[in-house]
Parts: sequence; structure tokens; C-alpha cells
Amino acid sequence: MAEEFLHQKEEYLALRKEVENALSDISTIERNCLLAISAVYVWLLSQNLSIALDKKTGWAVPVFLAIFSALRCYSIGEHLGIIGSYVKGIETINKPGGETNIGWEMYFELKGRQTQTKVRRWFWGLLIFLTTAVWLPRLFC
Repeated sequence: MAEEFLHQKEEYLALRKEVENALSDISTIERNCLLAISAVYVWLLSQNLSIALDKKTGWAVPVFLAIFSALRCYSIGEHLGIIGSYVKGIETINKPGGETNIGWEMYFELKGRQTQTKVRRWFWGLLIFLTTAVWLPRLFC
């Protein structure tokens, strides 16, 4: 029993570290996506592109950067959800019968896990909308 507990503890700590890394990845993707989109817009505004196809293609790049970055963050979020469910199971197994303290995943579930998810979804949705709104007028002119 003690050996199983130690194994679960090691696994729990490893998963928590993986969660920290994944959250760091999401923040890095968000920041780098904004920087890349800004860099593309600055470059496009500083160029005098004479070929119409280049203009249309160039202005589409930020849209695709936003979409692919959002999809990457979504996949990381799904992975975090799977880890969270598993960690919640470990916390449930190792909780003594009469103890009222709850583990992090159970606490996080009670206190609003969805807040960060909603904010990130709004961020990506708005970014995709804005980059598309900038691109579409240039597509049809």
C-alpha cells in the first residue's frame, strides 16, 4: 500500500509539472501569436505590393496564424482537461474517508475552472474575428 501511494505521489508531482509546462506553453503561444501578427501587419503596411495576389495572400497570413495558434491552444487545453480528470481521481483515492479537505483539482472545479477557458476562448475568437475583418475587405478589392 505504501509503495502504491509513493508511486501515485510521484505520478501526481510529474503531472503537476506537466500542467505547469502546458500552461506556460499556452501563454507563450498567445504572446508569440500576437507578436507575429503585429510583425506581419507592420511589414504589409510598409510594403508597396504591386501584384494583387500578393496583397490578398499577405493579408490572410494573420488570420491563419490566429486560427492555427488557437487550435494549438485548444489541443493543449484538452490535454490539460484529461490530466485534470486523472489527478482528480488520484486525489479522490488518497483522501481519507472523513477528511473534508479537497485536492487542487476538486477545489478548482468548485471555484470556476471555466473562467480561464472562457477568457481564452473570447481572446482567440476576437483575434480571429479582427484579423478576418482586416483581411476580407482586401480580398475583394
